[in-house]
Amino acid sequence: MSLKEQAANAEKIRHLEKNLDLHIQEYVNRKDVIQMVLGQLDQKINHKFKRLLFYTRDVQRFLQKDTTFNIREYEENTQEE
Repeated sequence: MSLKEQAANAEKIRHLEKNLDLHIQEYVNRKDVIQMVLGQLDQKINHKFKRLLFYTRDVQRFLQKDTTFNIREYEENTQEE
């Protein structure tokens, strides 16, 4: 292998390493953005769930107070059946 071939190969390796570094940085940036968006979505879902829970409890209290309506207690089954 001649000196010119080695120099050309070394330049190709530097170019590939630079491209790899750019792709890795792009991946890291994209991952950070996705994690941030998913975190915001999780917060929004939790907020909506809590509001719905409070509204449901208000309706339950109203129905129990003003009518003979009985609310059944359901057990949450989180295991796969």
